[in-house]
Amino acid sequence: SSDTSSPSEAFASAMGAVFAGDNLFMVSGAQVYQSYLSASITTKPLGIAWSSSSAPGLGNKESLWILVDAEPYDKILRVNTDDNSLNTAFDTDGIADAPSSATEGIAFVTESNENFLYIVANDSSGGDQWSPKQKNLYKIKIQDLSVQSGYPKNLENSGVWDDLGGIAYDGTNLVVVAKQNQGVWIVDTDGNKISEGWPCCSSLFGMAGVAVHETRGVMYGANQGK
Repeated sequence: SSDTSSPSEAFASAMGAVFAGDNLFMVSGAQVYQSYLSASITTKPLGIAWSSSSAPGLGNKESLWILVDAEPYDKILRVNTDDNSLNTAFDTDGIADAPSSATEGIAFVTESNENFLYIVANDSSGGDQWSPKQKNLYKIKIQDLSVQSGYPKNLENSGVWDDLGGIAYDGTNLVVVAKQNQGVWIVDTDGNKISEGWPCCSSLFGMAGVAVHETRGVMYGANQGK
């Protein structure tokens, strides 16, 4: 490619290439490589979630679900943990549109025998970047990528006023965190607030990522440069 504005992969002996929609397949030696071309996609990850190999209906594959910044919608990638490849059982190529272009975090939850992705986004309420942000909680059914009825939930209705920075699942409820302040909220999967808090310390002013160790009951938070 002559486009030097984005990262590229060097191939020592590329022998052929073909497009399948927005997917570019290339052969080099004994390997076949797959690349996805979005209308506009960056290498900026926005969130990550994990699912075990015992999750129902997912082919006994342990997976990472990675949220990536893109336009016109952010992207969700399903990646196999055993070989770091895209799992093409997910939306045929391992990549699907997120429900928003302003997503901030993702959590995987199994309910009964169905799997869902809960995604938080700071969506513009007026259609432009200067309008107030609505703190939305989306529920996506993995099987067909549908946004579930009644979603997105506006978390402002539960007293969540700060821009959202991330989301995690503690085994029962969702944990959402503020992006630029120290707020942490526990909400149920319908978006109803259960509790809130402001964890120590001053060095942690906002979170861009959060994880919860379910068995230890410990929350880990991270922000840019911390």
